[in-house]
Amino acid sequence: MRTLVLKSDRGTLEKMYINHMQCFDTVTYPYYRSCGEFTRYLSIIYIEKLKLPLSSLWYGSWKYDLNDFDRIILFDRNFNWNIINYIRKKNPSCKIIVWYWNPLIGTRRIPKCYRDFCEEWSFNIEDCNKFGLKYNRQFSFKEMYQDLRMDKEWDLYFVGSDKGRAEKLCALRNVAEAMGYKTNFIIIKDGTSKLSNEIYSKPISYEHNLEYLSKTNSVVEMVQEGQSGLTVRCVEALFMQKKIITNNLDIIYYDFYNPNNIFIIEGHEINASKLKEFMSKPFDPIDEQILRNYDFENWILNFK
Repeated sequence: MRTLVLKSDRGTLEKMYINHMQCFDTVTYPYYRSCGEFTRYLSIIYIEKLKLPLSSLWYGSWKYDLNDFDRIILFDRNFNWNIINYIRKKNPSCKIIVWYWNPLIGTRRIPKCYRDFCEEWSFNIEDCNKFGLKYNRQFSFKEMYQDLRMDKEWDLYFVGSDKGRAEKLCALRNVAEAMGYKTNFIIIKDGTSKLSNEIYSKPISYEHNLEYLSKTNSVVEMVQEGQSGLTVRCVEALFMQKKIITNNLDIIYYDFYNPNNIFIIEGHEINASKLKEFMSKPFDPIDEQILRNYDFENWILNFK
């Protein structure tokens, strides 16, 4: 079975994922043809706002090879779900899968008219239960982390947009620093941000994120309300054999869970003595078979 994966290429994380998402009989392309930010903005107005015909003019080169594929996986960061009609018209026999890489509170579900002939999958167990979606694990790429140096500069590391989490993150940072731990928290301002500007940092590239990940003892994962699935940063921590500090209570149900490696923040208060005890414990290596469950190749196989 040949598989085509279509996703956004906005941002360095997206581009790196596209470069690595090639295996077996799977190829990955950006949704839209390469163009500058201004031209991209015009394409969004053309397709989404004005809903003009011939939106396929903006599609990438994959549109010429649609008949070569038995299955097409569409990532959720897409502003034009009419692309489904285009795929069905060109290749009516292929299976179409929509993959929600984000909780549905932060992304748009495909219109109801497409749900009869599209499979909907998500990493977020809460959304699967609520909307009847199929479940697949969060994923990353094991080979992406193999050549990174592991020099230690920080004890706790976080990078991500505010998304209403800044107060909790600052509280954790204050507790950790009061105990003498070194932290590197990169909180990026967004529409939810309410704290003073000095709290926030400029975005960093995904390459820099991987470099910073390699230099920390533990990774902080602060999930949004309504999210029960793993974030990408959690899977990154697994592959890099880093400790995880998280407020995701459901993490205890995953096959990699180990209290020596994972500290769970319950409620609004940070228990300093328990955090110190956790940080002092050595990391227990994760079994290679478990790690393979979260690799891209296994993610593709799970759709079968």
